Amino acid sequence: MSAKLPSRATVGTTLAVVGALFIGYIGVSYLLAPQSMALIPIGDMFIVLFSGGAPATALAVTVAGGLLLSGSRPQPSARLA
Repeated sequence: MSAKLPSRATVGTTLAVVGALFIGYIGVSYLLAPQSMALIPIGDMFIVLFSGGAPATALAVTVAGGLLLSGSRPQPSARLA
């Protein structure tokens, strides 16, 4: 007995839904825990550099990651004297 394979349309739709859910997860993660998502721009920088992109674009992505990291640290509370 042979198993019936899913159609191309079913596979394509499934991959599109999984991709959309992944992008949604990344967006929600940026909102809820930006410090944990700061390594994403660094990965993007390597993709830009290794695919022949402009170094200025890679630098801009790296600066965005640095700003994301620097802005997510909790500030110490000031003591009242």
